Amino acid sequence: MSNSVLGLSIDCADAAKLAQFWADVLGREVNPQPTAEFAAIDANDSTQGPRLTFHQVPDAKTLKNRLHRPGDAQGIGSKLPACSNTHFA
Repeated sequence: MSNSVLGLSIDCADAAKLAQFWADVLGREVNPQPTAEFAAIDANDSTQGPRLTFHQVPDAKTLKNRLHRPGDAQGIGSKLPACSNTHFA
């Protein structure tokens, strides 16, 4: 038996900004009409990973965001320094 991750839901302060950050890192497009309250990035095929959804929450962030991807098969690590100047609350 195997498991598949179909999607990840991420809480944030500004969904559109964080979705654009991850779209840039992953080389994907943010779905049309993102807002500060909700944004999504669909995977065009199964090799792109899961669908990502971003939801604005009223709670202030108290801990680090922790999303871990095993390995670096798509060269994501090399793209992060270029995007790392962006700060998200």
